[in-house]
Amino acid sequence: MDEHEAMVAQLRDLEREIRREMLLRDPDPLEYSEITLPQLRLLYQVEAGGAVSAQHLADQLDVTAPTITNTVDRLVRRNLLSRVEDPQDRRRKRITITPAGYEVLETFHQHGLWYLLEAASHLTSDELRTLLHILKRLAQIDAELQAHR
Repeated sequence: MDEHEAMVAQLRDLEREIRREMLLRDPDPLEYSEITLPQLRLLYQVEAGGAVSAQHLADQLDVTAPTITNTVDRLVRRNLLSRVEDPQDRRRKRITITPAGYEVLETFHQHGLWYLLEAASHLTSDELRTLLHILKRLAQIDAELQAHR
């Protein structure tokens, strides 16, 4: 294992440790939101894509169309997603997130943000500057990867 691979492995281990500590301090929203991880991933995809087709979601999440249909059906019944008419083709439906769906995502966002802000408050200004630089770079890389999908 070269130095780069070792650092990536160390990062993976640290991420697991941080996540474990975060969950010990505050219960995981998955426990009390009655939402599954695949449903949460789907909500994030719809939020990111706006009004999207089921096929688009299946491609993005690397699952079959029937899996997406079943998951969307469950989330529509819970009023977290809705199906709307496609303005270009009224025979097709687009999937959108509802205000209740945004609330679920906000709960998860706040959970992670709470921990990050608490931990960041113990960093020096130089450490925060470095962390911000790295997070901005990761966001840039993610945007580049998404553009090539």
